[in-house]
Amino acid sequence: MSDTRAAVWPELPTAAWRDTYATLRLWTQIVGKIRLSRSPWLNHSWHVTLYVNARGLTTSPIPDGARHFEIEFDFIDHSLRILASDGPRRQFPLAGQSVASFYTLIVAALAELGIDAVIDEMPNELPDPVRFSATELAALLANETVADAVPEICGVNVRVNAILRPGASVSGRAIPPSENSGLVMLADDMVTLEPLAVSVAR
Repeated sequence: MSDTRAAVWPELPTAAWRDTYATLRLWTQIVGKIRLSRSPWLNHSWHVTLYVNARGLTTSPIPDGARHFEIEFDFIDHSLRILASDGPRRQFPLAGQSVASFYTLIVAALAELGIDAVIDEMPNELPDPVRFSATELAALLANETVADAVPEICGVNVRVNAILRPGASVSGRAIPPSENSGLVMLADDMVTLEPLAVSVAR
């Protein structure tokens, strides 16, 4: 791979951060299920997907009565933020969190904001799933190699999103919105694009 291409599409050491990948997958399922529980139904579960932003992933605004709230993964600062449209916000670090501790913290943060979010705790589309509150799998975000890799993943997501977003041009052809599901894509070997699961129960 040329230096220029490597700078734009860095190698992602998937073997080194396999536990982090698995943990991120479950974290995003938790957040996707929260969005699912509070959003009006859209065809093909489009109301569940997480969107790429400049620092990671976001739910976009989720209705909560007369206000809205948004949940954002900041993979640059390694934090999870919940922002309410009427001002309050909550935040906690991602580093060192297991799936179970992440689930406990996000449920508590939502409760502090007066947001009631009841979800099905069982992960979807996984063999032998274990409830989120009992899953001790932990991302190794404190590990220097993995901590360096997560911002790289974020950068690749931003570049892939620029190509796949509605109206983007690929080889001279515009992609209509119906062809872009909004699912987060991770470049595994820069040839195969592997979805970071935002797959949740209907």
